[in-house]
Amino acid sequence: MNKNPINRMHYTIVEMMMVIAVFMIILSMAIAAWVGTGSQAKTRNAARELSALLNLARSKAIAERTNVGILLSTNGSSSPSTELASDSASNDPNPYPNAAAARIYYCESNGTRTGYMDFEDWHRMPVGITFDFPGSFNNLYNSATRAPDTTACIVFDRMGRVVYQRNLSVYNGGFGISVVAGSTQQNSITADSPYYIISVNPYTGRITSKFIEN
Repeated sequence: MNKNPINRMHYTIVEMMMVIAVFMIILSMAIAAWVGTGSQAKTRNAARELSALLNLARSKAIAERTNVGILLSTNGSSSPSTELASDSASNDPNPYPNAAAARIYYCESNGTRTGYMDFEDWHRMPVGITFDFPGSFNNLYNSATRAPDTTACIVFDRMGRVVYQRNLSVYNGGFGISVVAGSTQQNSITADSPYYIISVNPYTGRITSKFIEN
């Protein structure tokens, strides 16, 4: 009977370290892709939510034959900046610190708030997503040009047209709002950030969305 010991294959330490290194590289790539996808998904969802709110405000203006506005706030604050025309912001500030939010109101044609809309409270954007109103959408994001706390508004008349707006930038003949990952208050919007532009045609009220990948 052959009693020679059976030869067995063993992994060396170097081989094991190589396998672990390859695994760690794959894992880091997967995590990076997941994080990037999560941020882009939140930005996309926020852009869709803002588009839906703008369309809702416009639809209500047409259906109820009155002026309806939507207020955009980049940051909740204990001393918020002015909201709608001659209306005091202290009456209804954005209640979410360090977060972008929007709210629909009944308004005059000059943007002055006249009343609250039933079941339409402040809508908070996903965490880490903000609005921005850069002077030119053709320029890359630059921290020196961003205000720490900004409010803007847009008002639709009974025909669904834009009758008033404040602090919005002109984009392709309309009024533009960008939705981007980061915070205007904490100055954390990085240069070359991809973002969505929500554009409102002032004559027709048509709302469109475009993704910009720098």
